[in-house]
Amino acid sequence: MKSLKQCMYATVVLAMFACHLTAEESQGDRFRFSVNTRADYTDNRDTWEADEDSNVDLTISPRADMLFESESSLFDLFYAPRFRYRTNPSDLQNDVELQHDFGVTAKHRPSRRTALRFRDSFVLTDDPSISEDGGTVRGDQSYMLNSLRAGIDHMMTHRNEIEIYGNHRIKRYDEDTMALRWDEDRADVGSRFVRHLSKQSRLTLEGRYSSYGYESPDAIMRDFNSVLLAVGTERGLSKNLTVGAEVGAQKQSYEDDDIDDSTNPFVELFMRGNTTPDFRLYGALKHAVRDADVYPFASQEYSQFRGVIDWDTSPKTTLTLSGTYRLSKYEDVAPSAVPLVALIGLPDGDQTTIDVYGQVAYKVSDQLTVLLRQRFQDVDSDVWVSYTKNTTTLELTKYF
Repeated sequence: MKSLKQCMYATVVLAMFACHLTAEESQGDRFRFSVNTRADYTDNRDTWEADEDSNVDLTISPRADMLFESESSLFDLFYAPRFRYRTNPSDLQNDVELQHDFGVTAKHRPSRRTALRFRDSFVLTDDPSISEDGGTVRGDQSYMLNSLRAGIDHMMTHRNEIEIYGNHRIKRYDEDTMALRWDEDRADVGSRFVRHLSKQSRLTLEGRYSSYGYESPDAIMRDFNSVLLAVGTERGLSKNLTVGAEVGAQKQSYEDDDIDDSTNPFVELFMRGNTTPDFRLYGALKHAVRDADVYPFASQEYSQFRGVIDWDTSPKTTLTLSGTYRLSKYEDVAPSAVPLVALIGLPDGDQTTIDVYGQVAYKVSDQLTVLLRQRFQDVDSDVWVSYTKNTTTLELTKYF
């Protein structure tokens, strides 16, 4: 809760600062309004491998933005409540859920060489407990999620620049039983040095410290810290298309003394940019260590490929194709979690995740956009549930 108060305090202070900077120079409309309506059909509501149930979620989300812009600053404060109705909830789900999204984005350039950026997103869900025949079937699953990102970019000389950044993410459940297992904290702080060799080539050096924190029910210790050091190179194939590589090492230190510290390779190969103004692409192959997606493991070593293509086929139509393939290794379960693993039978093993989608967005007018998306997910897991899931989304956004 202390971290939450600090995040909210920082947001308020930055908002006041941005308002002061832009009060006299603001350009354009300060207030913008939009409404998003959405229908999601899925053939596997609970992402489960057995007893798959179909469902439709109907969602409406109005949004209000307060904007301030000037030649050197941008400030956007928004609020977007979201109301969701589920046509076929399970016995453990509410048919109605209310979510509140608050956010702020701020950018400021105090000088020609220096740029500041800040973004904070605060989500509050209302998912109350479910009762039947005077008894509680499922506890309250309401939670708070806050994600904060901040950074400074500074050109030291015409060839050297440095980026300093920090991220903080916290999740807190209202009910104690949920909080004991699912509350989490993540913090990252890092720096990246860039040396420009020419207009088309540059070298990079990056260092980052990450901390992952979880609640510890039954003395299961899953917290760990990670330190990354990597060097990289980037090369422009054309004015708007860049390829690059980054290699280094990650060192993990675990809270559970019975888990040995480990050092793992870090590799990332990427391509980003556009071949024409209407055709944009991104592709990355990555090997690294991150927090686990499966309880009660602490971390996962993974290899991943992700690619995204955006194509403006006309001034009104944009096609998008996105795909992710990830192979995760789960090893060395925390000794403090061995009794739980033995009880529920979770072995060490691999998890393969495939997530692809295609979508078309059509701009009916400057005020109305229609989007149709088809998504496919396939998870093959030795350590958790394996499943396949198809989701079709129809979305309309109206701007005022």
